[in-house]
Amino acid sequence: MNGIGTGRRVLILGLGALLGFAIIGSGLDRMSDVGGIAASAVPAPFRANAPRAQGDGLIESGETRAAATAAAQAVAHAPIDARAAGLYGQALLMSGDPSRAARAFDVSRQLGWREPFTNLYWTREGLRTGDLNLAADHLDALLRQSPQIAQRGALLSRLEATPGGRSTLAERLARNPAWRVSYFFDAALPAAGDPLARSEVARRLSLDQGVRSCPLIAPMI
Repeated sequence: MNGIGTGRRVLILGLGALLGFAIIGSGLDRMSDVGGIAASAVPAPFRANAPRAQGDGLIESGETRAAATAAAQAVAHAPIDARAAGLYGQALLMSGDPSRAARAFDVSRQLGWREPFTNLYWTREGLRTGDLNLAADHLDALLRQSPQIAQRGALLSRLEATPGGRSTLAERLARNPAWRVSYFFDAALPAAGDPLARSEVARRLSLDQGVRSCPLIAPMI
Protein backbone atom coordinates (compact mmCIF):
# COMPACT_ATOMS: atom_id res chain seq x y z
CA MET A 1 0.00 0.00 0.00
CA ASN A 2 2.83 2.35 0.90
CA GLY A 3 4.51 1.57 -2.43
CA ILE A 4 1.37 2.35 -4.34
CA GLY A 5 0.84 5.56 -2.38
CA THR A 6 4.40 6.70 -3.04
CA GLY A 7 4.07 5.98 -6.74
CA ARG A 8 0.92 7.99 -6.93
CA ARG A 9 2.57 10.90 -5.14
CA VAL A 10 5.50 10.79 -7.55
CA LEU A 11 3.11 10.71 -10.50
CA ILE A 12 1.10 13.65 -9.15
CA LEU A 13 4.26 15.65 -8.48
CA GLY A 14 5.54 14.87 -11.96
CA LEU A 15 2.30 15.89 -13.60
CA GLY A 16 2.25 19.06 -11.51
CA ALA A 17 5.77 19.92 -12.61
CA LEU A 18 4.86 19.37 -16.26
CA LEU A 19 1.74 21.48 -15.88
CA GLY A 20 3.74 24.24 -14.21
CA PHE A 21 6.33 24.15 -17.00
CA ALA A 22 3.55 24.36 -19.59
CA ILE A 23 1.91 27.31 -17.81
CA ILE A 24 5.21 29.17 -17.53
CA GLY A 25 6.12 28.46 -21.15
CA SER A 26 2.73 29.59 -22.43
CA GLY A 27 2.90 32.69 -20.26
CA LEU A 28 6.34 33.61 -21.58
CA ASP A 29 5.06 33.17 -25.13
CA ARG A 30 2.16 35.54 -24.49
CA MET A 31 4.51 38.03 -22.85
CA SER A 32 6.75 37.98 -25.92
CA ASP A 33 3.74 38.99 -28.02
CA VAL A 34 3.30 42.23 -26.05
CA GLY A 35 6.98 43.03 -25.62
CA GLY A 36 7.23 41.89 -22.00
CA ILE A 37 10.02 39.43 -22.67
CA ALA A 38 12.49 38.62 -25.43
CA ALA A 39 11.14 36.09 -27.93
CA SER A 40 14.36 34.11 -27.67
CA ALA A 41 13.61 33.38 -24.00
CA VAL A 42 10.49 31.35 -24.84
CA PRO A 43 11.03 27.54 -24.69
CA ALA A 44 10.80 25.91 -28.12
CA PRO A 45 7.64 23.82 -27.48
CA PHE A 46 5.66 26.95 -26.62
CA ARG A 47 6.80 29.34 -29.34
CA ALA A 48 3.42 30.20 -30.91
CA ASN A 49 3.55 34.01 -30.63
CA ALA A 50 7.29 34.35 -30.15
CA PRO A 51 8.33 33.92 -33.83
CA ARG A 52 5.95 36.70 -34.86
CA ALA A 53 7.23 38.99 -32.09
CA GLN A 54 10.78 38.18 -33.11
CA GLY A 55 9.96 38.91 -36.74
CA ASP A 56 8.45 42.29 -35.84
CA GLY A 57 11.67 43.25 -34.07
CA LEU A 58 13.83 42.09 -36.96
CA ILE A 59 11.77 44.11 -39.46
CA GLU A 60 12.15 47.22 -37.30
CA SER A 61 15.92 46.72 -37.24
CA GLY A 62 16.08 46.11 -41.00
CA GLU A 63 17.21 42.47 -40.78
CA THR A 64 14.89 41.35 -43.53
CA ARG A 65 16.25 37.86 -44.22
CA ALA A 66 16.16 36.89 -40.57
CA ALA A 67 12.70 38.47 -40.35
CA ALA A 68 11.49 36.31 -43.25
CA THR A 69 12.76 33.19 -41.47
CA ALA A 70 11.03 34.14 -38.22
CA ALA A 71 7.85 35.04 -40.10
CA ALA A 72 7.85 31.67 -41.89
CA GLN A 73 8.04 30.00 -38.47
CA ALA A 74 5.17 32.17 -37.29
CA VAL A 75 3.04 31.02 -40.24
CA ALA A 76 3.95 27.40 -39.54
CA HIS A 77 2.81 27.80 -35.91
CA ALA A 78 -0.35 29.76 -36.79
CA PRO A 79 -1.33 29.24 -40.45
CA ILE A 80 -4.71 31.01 -40.09
CA ASP A 81 -3.35 34.03 -38.20
CA ALA A 82 -3.57 37.18 -40.34
CA ARG A 83 -0.75 38.77 -38.33
CA ALA A 84 1.65 35.93 -39.13
CA ALA A 85 0.80 36.00 -42.85
CA GLY A 86 1.04 39.80 -42.97
CA LEU A 87 4.41 39.76 -41.24
CA TYR A 88 5.64 37.18 -43.73
CA GLY A 89 4.43 39.31 -46.62
CA GLN A 90 6.19 42.39 -45.25
CA ALA A 91 9.42 40.50 -44.71
CA LEU A 92 9.30 39.14 -48.27
CA LEU A 93 8.51 42.59 -49.65
CA MET A 94 11.45 44.14 -47.83
CA SER A 95 13.66 41.26 -48.98
CA GLY A 96 12.95 42.10 -52.63
CA ASP A 97 10.51 39.28 -53.39
CA PRO A 98 7.33 41.15 -54.43
CA SER A 99 5.56 38.23 -56.11
CA ARG A 100 5.70 35.98 -53.06
CA ALA A 101 4.89 38.97 -50.86
CA ALA A 102 1.73 39.61 -52.89
CA ARG A 103 0.61 36.01 -52.37
CA ALA A 104 1.21 36.27 -48.62
CA PHE A 105 -0.71 39.54 -48.42
CA ASP A 106 -3.55 38.02 -50.44
CA VAL A 107 -3.83 35.28 -47.81
CA SER A 108 -3.60 37.67 -44.88
CA ARG A 109 -6.36 39.98 -46.15
CA GLN A 110 -8.70 37.00 -46.40
CA LEU A 111 -8.05 36.22 -42.74
CA GLY A 112 -9.08 39.58 -41.33
CA TRP A 113 -8.98 43.38 -41.51
CA ARG A 114 -6.85 44.22 -38.48
CA GLU A 115 -3.34 43.55 -39.80
CA PRO A 116 -1.42 46.82 -40.40
CA PHE A 117 1.20 45.53 -42.87
CA THR A 118 -1.57 44.01 -44.98
CA ASN A 119 -3.71 47.13 -44.99
CA LEU A 120 -0.73 49.31 -45.83
CA TYR A 121 0.23 47.03 -48.72
CA TRP A 122 -3.24 46.93 -50.28
CA THR A 123 -3.72 50.66 -49.84
CA ARG A 124 -0.55 51.28 -51.84
CA GLU A 125 -1.47 48.59 -54.36
CA GLY A 126 -4.88 50.19 -54.91
CA LEU A 127 -3.26 53.58 -55.44
CA ARG A 128 -0.71 52.07 -57.83
CA THR A 129 -3.30 50.29 -59.97
CA GLY A 130 -5.97 52.98 -59.75
CA ASP A 131 -8.38 50.79 -57.77
CA LEU A 132 -9.61 53.59 -55.51
CA ASN A 133 -12.14 51.44 -53.64
CA LEU A 134 -9.43 48.93 -52.75
CA ALA A 135 -7.15 51.74 -51.58
CA ALA A 136 -9.86 53.52 -49.60
CA ASP A 137 -11.16 50.35 -47.92
CA HIS A 138 -7.75 49.34 -46.66
CA LEU A 139 -6.72 52.88 -45.74
CA ASP A 140 -9.93 53.17 -43.73
CA ALA A 141 -9.14 49.91 -41.93
CA LEU A 142 -5.56 51.04 -41.33
CA LEU A 143 -6.55 54.41 -39.88
CA ARG A 144 -9.28 52.91 -37.70
CA GLN A 145 -6.63 50.76 -36.02
CA SER A 146 -3.58 53.04 -36.26
CA PRO A 147 -4.91 56.61 -36.69
CA GLN A 148 -1.51 58.25 -36.29
CA ILE A 149 0.52 55.93 -38.52
CA ALA A 150 3.52 57.71 -40.05
CA GLN A 151 2.35 57.13 -43.66
CA ARG A 152 -1.07 58.67 -42.97
CA GLY A 153 -0.48 62.08 -44.58
CA ALA A 154 1.20 60.73 -47.70
CA LEU A 155 -1.50 58.13 -48.34
CA LEU A 156 -4.36 60.57 -47.83
CA SER A 157 -2.68 63.10 -50.11
CA ARG A 158 -2.46 60.53 -52.89
CA LEU A 159 -6.18 59.83 -52.63
CA GLU A 160 -6.98 63.55 -52.50
CA ALA A 161 -4.94 64.19 -55.66
CA THR A 162 -7.68 63.08 -58.09
CA PRO A 163 -11.42 63.83 -58.36
CA GLY A 164 -12.21 60.13 -58.05
CA GLY A 165 -10.05 59.82 -54.97
CA ARG A 166 -11.73 62.80 -53.33
CA SER A 167 -15.18 61.34 -54.00
CA THR A 168 -14.09 57.99 -52.61
CA LEU A 169 -12.70 59.66 -49.49
CA ALA A 170 -15.93 61.59 -48.98
CA GLU A 171 -17.90 58.35 -49.22
CA ARG A 172 -15.71 56.69 -46.55
CA LEU A 173 -15.90 59.75 -44.29
CA ALA A 174 -19.69 59.66 -44.51
CA ARG A 175 -19.55 56.35 -42.63
CA ASN A 176 -18.23 58.26 -39.61
CA PRO A 177 -14.95 56.40 -39.05
CA ALA A 178 -12.99 57.15 -35.89
CA TRP A 179 -10.44 59.19 -37.88
CA ARG A 180 -13.00 61.60 -39.45
CA VAL A 181 -12.58 64.40 -36.90
CA SER A 182 -8.79 64.27 -37.06
CA TYR A 183 -8.93 64.30 -40.87
CA PHE A 184 -10.35 67.82 -40.87
CA PHE A 185 -8.43 68.90 -37.79
CA ASP A 186 -5.14 67.92 -39.48
CA ALA A 187 -6.00 70.10 -42.46
CA ALA A 188 -4.72 73.08 -40.48
CA LEU A 189 -1.26 71.51 -40.22
CA PRO A 190 1.50 72.16 -42.81
CA ALA A 191 1.99 68.40 -43.36
CA ALA A 192 -1.64 67.87 -44.34
CA GLY A 193 -0.99 68.35 -48.04
CA ASP A 194 -3.13 70.47 -50.37
CA PRO A 195 -5.75 72.35 -48.29
CA LEU A 196 -7.84 73.00 -51.41
CA ALA A 197 -8.03 69.28 -52.14
CA ARG A 198 -9.17 68.60 -48.59
CA SER A 199 -11.76 71.37 -48.80
CA GLU A 200 -13.08 69.70 -51.95
CA VAL A 201 -13.46 66.48 -49.95
CA ALA A 202 -15.48 68.48 -47.40
CA ARG A 203 -17.66 69.91 -50.17
CA ARG A 204 -18.33 66.45 -51.59
CA LEU A 205 -19.05 65.11 -48.11
CA SER A 206 -21.73 67.78 -47.80
CA LEU A 207 -23.24 67.80 -51.28
CA ASP A 208 -22.84 64.18 -52.35
CA GLN A 209 -23.13 62.41 -48.99
CA GLY A 210 -25.43 64.80 -47.10
CA VAL A 211 -23.08 65.22 -44.11
CA ARG A 212 -23.19 68.87 -43.07
CA SER A 213 -21.46 69.81 -39.83
CA CYS A 214 -19.88 73.16 -39.05
CA PRO A 215 -18.03 71.84 -35.96
CA LEU A 216 -16.57 69.05 -38.08
CA ILE A 217 -14.94 71.28 -40.69
CA ALA A 218 -14.30 74.31 -38.42
CA PRO A 219 -10.62 73.39 -37.73
CA MET A 220 -9.93 73.22 -41.46
CA ILE A 221 -11.58 76.59 -42.07
